[in-house]
Amino acid sequence: MNSNQIKCFLSVGKTVSFTKSAQDLYLSQSTISKNIQKLEAELGVKLLARTHQKVSLTDKGKVFFVKMLEINQEIDNLIKQIQTEDKKQKVKIYLGYTDVPFEEAYLPIVMRLVNQELNINLRMRLIDPNSSIKLDELIKNDSLDYLLFQKDYFSNNSAIVFKPLFKKSFSVLVSNTDPLFSKQTLDLNDLKNRHLLIWDAHNSLPTVRYLLHKIDASDLNCTCQKVSDIMALTDYVLTNKGIGIIPSILYDKNDKSVRYIPLNCDIPIVYGLAYRKELDKKSYSNSLYNVFNKAVKIAASKW
Repeated sequence: MNSNQIKCFLSVGKTVSFTKSAQDLYLSQSTISKNIQKLEAELGVKLLARTHQKVSLTDKGKVFFVKMLEINQEIDNLIKQIQTEDKKQKVKIYLGYTDVPFEEAYLPIVMRLVNQELNINLRMRLIDPNSSIKLDELIKNDSLDYLLFQKDYFSNNSAIVFKPLFKKSFSVLVSNTDPLFSKQTLDLNDLKNRHLLIWDAHNSLPTVRYLLHKIDASDLNCTCQKVSDIMALTDYVLTNKGIGIIPSILYDKNDKSVRYIPLNCDIPIVYGLAYRKELDKKSYSNSLYNVFNKAVKIAASKW
């Protein structure tokens, strides 16, 4: 059970609508549904009754909703009390993240370093890159101050600054029964005559378009299918419906069901920090970026 699951459940419990909750939380309906399903699986009870027309709380869901609402309010009150008692007035900054596996190790280190070294109250906000809201709009309309994502999404936006943290490329996902399973690296020629399941965001990324162009130009006799849900893509690979191609930042070291193999394709994918240009003038700007850089080095040694 985690805070994202609770947040999704409480929102649907209030709105009684996946559509309204998706708009309120800037997440896709599928992300909200999956979080609640994971919560139900951990609790071993059904919290929501779902039909094609509506969603409602079950009897146990109503009990859990009321209690969790009380607990959530107590936590909010405690946080406000602690912040009020802090003698120093901290700058509040909202950081968007997309919950890629690397961030599970990385973000706790960022939080620890920020608390140790900076007079900043860093607030985390989970963002779904496949929601209807464009990521750059969340930055420009002040919903977020900073966002961790890949550079090419913001390549044509002069109002947004991007500072790199590290560079990766693409990886290929294969099942343990696939002929490519034993290879340490792959070239484009290794993908000949295969059905390729290529991850891409709802708003297609330039790096993915460039990869598709290189595949077309290489005469590999491949079929390509874009998939925006990494969990669905992994399921397709496990059921031998194709091999996956994903940005290497989506590598999950805890997932032993598939093999991630680096793809030699000379397409860099830069992961880093995007923010509004005017934040460069803030006194904390360089110090905050240095903290993010330091956290990458610590997390990379463990990942």
